[in-house]
Amino acid sequence: MGKENPIGLGARVRWYPALRSSLLTELTDKTQKAMVALVAGTGALWSVFLGGTLALWTVSLIGILLGSTLLRRIRKDRMLRGAAILFMVFGVLAIEHALVDDSPLRTLSGSLSLSG
Repeated sequence: MGKENPIGLGARVRWYPALRSSLLTELTDKTQKAMVALVAGTGALWSVFLGGTLALWTVSLIGILLGSTLLRRIRKDRMLRGAAILFMVFGVLAIEHALVDDSPLRTLSGSLSLSG
């Protein structure tokens, strides 16, 4: 009886915020718009669903493994500071992408578009 139940109430409290935040952010993500376009273009609903699901699981697993590995080697306050700096850098890049016609991100996103 000394073992913690990984699927019990404590686990729900930990996974629910991750589920909620992922659902809210993913529904408006460019990836989801690409999935809609891919299904509309191919008609392969289940293949696109499976591929998108596997991709999201893989990216999530990489983030979880990388984050847990880094937290063992880097203090939490430094990790949070680094994440905040990266978030700001990506924000600046997104603003540049929206405002500058010849930004490197616009060139990259144009070369990766599905309409090709």
